[in-house]
Amino acid sequence: MLRFLIIMVFVQLSTFCFGRPFNIIHWGLEDGLTNSQVVDLAYDKHGNLWIATEAGLNKFDGKRFILYDTTNSNIAGNSLNTLLYDDNKDLLWIGTKSGLSIIDCAAGTFLPTDQFDSISMIKNIQSLAKSKDGIWIANLYGKILHYNENNNKIDVYSNDNVPNLPNGFLSIYDNGHGELYIGHINDGISVMDIKTGVIRRFVSGPRSLPGNRVYSIISDNLENIWIGTHQGLAMYNPANGAFQTFQHIPDNENSLLSDHIYK
Repeated sequence: MLRFLIIMVFVQLSTFCFGRPFNIIHWGLEDGLTNSQVVDLAYDKHGNLWIATEAGLNKFDGKRFILYDTTNSNIAGNSLNTLLYDDNKDLLWIGTKSGLSIIDCAAGTFLPTDQFDSISMIKNIQSLAKSKDGIWIANLYGKILHYNENNNKIDVYSNDNVPNLPNGFLSIYDNGHGELYIGHINDGISVMDIKTGVIRRFVSGPRSLPGNRVYSIISDNLENIWIGTHQGLAMYNPANGAFQTFQHIPDNENSLLSDHIYK
């Protein structure tokens, strides 16, 4: 239902903004997609669409679907959570419930992940994010890793070495200014100063987040932080500390455009 709503909103906005309708192409099981439970998408510079599902990874090259699962590849597991394409290195990072996998998109081969696999509790990879010098990796419970692509070094963050960091990680986002935004399962958001490990917390309330389960975090070109929760959408302005919330109110067709601004 959520995916359907997002598509309909996109089509309506596109039609409104550009004055013409857009064509929608549907791909399903009948076209070669091996599972209908799609959890994430990524697009590489070779024109391939990568589709993460609950039953393997699909690559669509514009003509056909190719399945990668544990029966025909070195993927860590068949049940996937998230994808991240690194266009600088031409690598596809794959978070599965069984661990981490990496594909060299040019060669079409899986890369070794021994240095990650050796870290305890690095299973159930829930979120991946880019940084200026590498990749952030968060598993559902336990640890957040930063992999520095320049020196091949891995730094580990958890509530063992970061005071006041709640456990349970659903989403992560590096703002490029030395801060990592961490969305929790039931504890709102932590904003970690990467150098010092100092944490700022935001939880649901009348002048903050609409909900404490944070599924996604992203920024716009004005550096506002957009936060998707189970109780609605929030926009956070780091410059003035203000939150603006967008929530659905039954029987109010304009409720998603609400203007609740809190400072």
